[in-house]
Amino acid sequence: MTLVLVLQAARLCTVRQAKVQLFVVLTLVLLYNIPRFGEGYLASIAVNTTDGGLTYHIQAAYTWLGDNEMYRIVYYNILYAVLMLAVPLVALTGLNVRLIRALTALRRKRAEMQVKLARAIETKLKRFHETKRSCPVVVSEKQEQRERWKLSKHRERFCGGSGHHYGKSLRLYMQNPAI
Repeated sequence: MTLVLVLQAARLCTVRQAKVQLFVVLTLVLLYNIPRFGEGYLASIAVNTTDGGLTYHIQAAYTWLGDNEMYRIVYYNILYAVLMLAVPLVALTGLNVRLIRALTALRRKRAEMQVKLARAIETKLKRFHETKRSCPVVVSEKQEQRERWKLSKHRERFCGGSGHHYGKSLRLYMQNPAI
């Protein structure tokens, strides 16, 4: 959940919030299992008589609730399938959909930021070349690469999908992001 709601993670992941969620889950589990306690009882059945008296055998027996066919169909089949299969499946599907939407939005935002970054680097390089043309000093290619390195901020030196980065040798490496 905190993957999708990153900005609200501090509010959602607290000890108090965990205790509340645990209390809700335990309450629901107890409510679901209460009818099981009314399904059966222990019956003592007289087996035979001996010189010492009767011998009893204790066995489990169903109450009227445990014998009810409709109750067993609804409780053991329908409710069990809904609570153990449908609810977790719907919850996981919903969380996955929200996660995919968040990742898609982040990917879109990253692409926009990369375009802005490329434009910023272009303008800085244009300014550098303009100042280079106006100076009568001859600048070597290595000096130009050092200047590019100095002009670009650390986060601009390497951006995984931007298509270029500066290496340690101060060379500008271009890469095709379509490959």
